[in-house]
Amino acid sequence: QSSGSSGINAEYGSHVNITNKDMVSPRLGHSFTLVGSTVYVFGGLGCEVDDQNQFIPRYLNDIYTIDINPSEEQQGLSWSREDPAGDAPCPRESHTCVCTKDANEKSGALYIFGGMSSKAERMGDLWRLDLAKMIWIPVIAIGLPPLPRSLHTANVIGNKMYIFGGWVAINQKAKNKTVFLPEKEYKCTNSTACFNMDTITWEPVYTEGFEDALPRSRAGHASAVVNSRLYIISGRDGYHRAYNNQTCFKDMWFLETDKPPVPNRVQLIRASTSTLEICWIPVATADAYLLQIQRLDNSDVHEWYDVAVVKGNSLVVSHHHSKPSSEELDENKPIERLELSPGTTYRFRIAAINACGRGDFSEPAAFKTCVPGFPGAPSSIRISKGNDGAHLAWDPPANSNGNISEYSVYLAIKNSQSTESPSSLAFVLVYRGDSPSCTVKTTSLQNAHVDQTNKPAIIFRIAAKNEKGYGPATQVRWLQDTKTSSNKRPVDKMS
Repeated sequence: QSSGSSGINAEYGSHVNITNKDMVSPRLGHSFTLVGSTVYVFGGLGCEVDDQNQFIPRYLNDIYTIDINPSEEQQGLSWSREDPAGDAPCPRESHTCVCTKDANEKSGALYIFGGMSSKAERMGDLWRLDLAKMIWIPVIAIGLPPLPRSLHTANVIGNKMYIFGGWVAINQKAKNKTVFLPEKEYKCTNSTACFNMDTITWEPVYTEGFEDALPRSRAGHASAVVNSRLYIISGRDGYHRAYNNQTCFKDMWFLETDKPPVPNRVQLIRASTSTLEICWIPVATADAYLLQIQRLDNSDVHEWYDVAVVKGNSLVVSHHHSKPSSEELDENKPIERLELSPGTTYRFRIAAINACGRGDFSEPAAFKTCVPGFPGAPSSIRISKGNDGAHLAWDPPANSNGNISEYSVYLAIKNSQSTESPSSLAFVLVYRGDSPSCTVKTTSLQNAHVDQTNKPAIIFRIAAKNEKGYGPATQVRWLQDTKTSSNKRPVDKMS
């Protein structure tokens, strides 16, 4: 890497020394699946003769394992050939192999799907290798199976296996349900299939949109799972009149497979007499968020009202819609804007939205607008770790309504009576003074409550006082990343 450039400093380790490396014959189109610390190699296309000048195809269905984290007793890496009970899948290459999400060396299973056989047939069969009993089991699933294919991808999300793309035969005559013959021609597909590993069912996948809104048919692509999204990248569109006429794609797509999870509670950045600036931790699979508000007063009925659908993860709330979210839209009844009132407590909740729909709402969080004459909340909290404790600094309230005479800093402490809810935490005073900075001693931090709602964090509250009294406090989470060696630790958005 040249000096001044950005990137990752990486280096290959030495060639892996395997004591019996010749046990596994050279091959391509095989699968290589990690389960715990054990790698399973299945099938592929090898050569009948050990001669580099000629190639006689040999399709394989053998299975080997290697423990990449061996114990001292094992004395290094070595291959083991497995001999599972039961009838094995027929020899093949360009198939896929996945493991169940909770699979390990003691339990779980591998699922083998598709591939190409020695007769140049695209396969559509599904096999399960029980890792506890080491037995092959042909899977007889409910539902309409996907077309036989090779050079496709398969990935596990939750309890489901998603299959995308690959080469499929242009069918002239079906020999049986899982093999199409003869294969004089074949093409790529952009179809998606879903196998539920709990119910042993092929489930239909409905993808809406115009042709331009879907990935083009392809094979030989790559795929990966991030959260509940299935990403695919590149691949080629199959044979045309000549090999040189193939098109390799440069695009990347993702398939949304589930609604977003429940977000964390809404957090407060700052308050004024007529606005509440709030934020929330982004949800990885969210495209937007629905924010709702509830006014807490003496009424017995507390309706939720829509505030807005937000693309980002923060908003200055000054009003909400007059129609309760529980009511149907009435075209004859206009929707008005209701402004926030001074000195009033409001509850907020938020739900994440993506192409699969709206997820569940977060737990409510309550914040109060400022009473006229009182100061606003301090802002721009900075926290760093020192040898003597945590150093805090902050900016005075944007709206002080007079001179700020002092600040108070509170620390959430361990309390067996409290729950994870910020409203039920116990706080102790750790600083009071006129300076917009302080140091919280290590002895105090040892008794701090560590909030686990997202990433581990210590919670502080900071409030300002003027001639009329104390205004609302700003709550901040100081992230406790044990892997961070730096003295500076990040601060979450305030709540």
